[in-house]
Amino acid sequence: MILYNTTFGVENNATEAWIAFMKTEFMPTMAQELDHVSLCKILTENPEGLTSFALHGSSDSHEQLEAWQVTEQIFLRQLKTQFGERVLWFSTIMEEV
Repeated sequence: MILYNTTFGVENNATEAWIAFMKTEFMPTMAQELDHVSLCKILTENPEGLTSFALHGSSDSHEQLEAWQVTEQIFLRQLKTQFGERVLWFSTIMEEV
């Protein structure tokens, strides 16, 4: 199984709007392309004024994951336009061992 994780750092003043965007636009599309999509709040200490989240999806197919990465870029550009520097992210691809 291949796990795909995107970690987001969201300024507290943008958190509510960001979560709404994720739940209404980003995650439904991700759930159409990947399995077991979930959004988690990261509970470890964050810099002041910032909340971190991890968005997870999984797949048994490299092709399915590659297709998602193309779609994800569209959403990440939307995030950049809508939130600017108030939301930062990085993605990680992992394989279960």
